[in-house]
Order: sequence, then C-alpha cells, then structure tokens
Amino acid sequence: MSGKLCVYKGYHTEHESWNQAGNPCLNYPLQETVCIFHKWQKVDFSDESSVELHHSRRKYCRRPTGARMDPRFTQKTVKFGGGKIMVWGYIQYGGVREICRVEGNINSLKYQEILATSYIPNHKRGQILQQDGAPSHTSISTSKFLKAKKIKMLQDWPAQSPDMNIIEHMWGRMKEEAWKTKPKNIDELWEACKTSFFAGNTDLMSSSIRDARVSV
Repeated sequence: MSGKLCVYKGYHTEHESWNQAGNPCLNYPLQETVCIFHKWQKVDFSDESSVELHHSRRKYCRRPTGARMDPRFTQKTVKFGGGKIMVWGYIQYGGVREICRVEGNINSLKYQEILATSYIPNHKRGQILQQDGAPSHTSISTSKFLKAKKIKMLQDWPAQSPDMNIIEHMWGRMKEEAWKTKPKNIDELWEACKTSFFAGNTDLMSSSIRDARVSV
C-alpha cells in the first residue's frame, strides 16, 4: 500500500445550531439538524477565491526507466501561474448568486466596498450572511458597517473550515469550467469565471445547502 499525505483540516469539537436570537451557532446534537433545514435556506454563503490563469495540478504517468525528461512524460508549467485574479461571491438556496472581481488586497475598506456594491443591493430582510474569520471580515470597522446596514451574521463560524462552506463546491466547478476555455489572459479568465459561475447548476447549490445540515 502506497503512502499518502494527510489532509490539513480545521478541528471542530461542536455541532452547529441556532441560538435564542435566531442566529446559527455551534452547539447542537446532530439529530436536530433536519429540524433547522428551513433556516439554512436563509443563509448567504460567501467567500473569496484566487483563480490562476494556468493551473498546475500534479499529474501522474507511467514511463519507462530512464525516460523522466522525455517530452512525452513531462508537463509544461508557467512560472507563478501566468497571472491570477481574486474574486468574491455569495450563493443562497434556490440559485441566487453574485460574483465580483477584486482588484488588490482585501482589507476592511475594500471588503466593505464589495459588500456595498455586490451584496447589500440584493440583500433581503431575514437573510443571514456567512463569512469566515478573515481580519477584513471581523475588524471593528467592518462590524460597525454591517451593524449600520442591519445585516445579520452567522455566528461562531469555525476558522480553517473551507469544507463547511458550500460555496467551495461552486469555486471548484467554476475554475474547472473556466480553465476548459483556455483563456489567454486574466481578462478572458474573468469572463470565463463569470460565465461558469452563473451557469452553475441550481439543483447542485440547493442540494449542497441541504447536505450542509449534516456536515458538521
């Protein structure tokens, strides 16, 4: 049996629930998950993601001894991936989604600008925003901004838990479909990402949210 590297994954000791204020938190027994599915439908799952122009996923092949550098058994790569873009987006049950391209680093002010232009205009009363614990998401200024805009937040979301955020499924499929178009520059990459993101299967999104209730 061949050895394999361990996967790094955030350690979780509690389950997810809803507190008395009606917001999700992490402290319920697993058998109660079905009862709160309708509340998961109110959650907007959001995240940022980096997309390289040329992905360099490791491939495996069978080759004769001494043929390591034979062109038939080598994989071409581009230094630093040939450029990349940063995107932010959110999805919710039923297929509603939004994505935007982010220029530069995402600090608190940049994140608030993203929310103001790409999230708040579509936000409906009763919806709850999920975000991870990135500094730009949890800073004092961002917290004040969200409070001023009356945006309810998903509470106690664990750090280092990308497997719990169902938007990761969308990011993965978006990248695979975008790379299939073989974009020549980052602008073409962005257009391919947008097309793929909005063409994503609505049933897949909804089923992922249904499955989220038993993934913690």
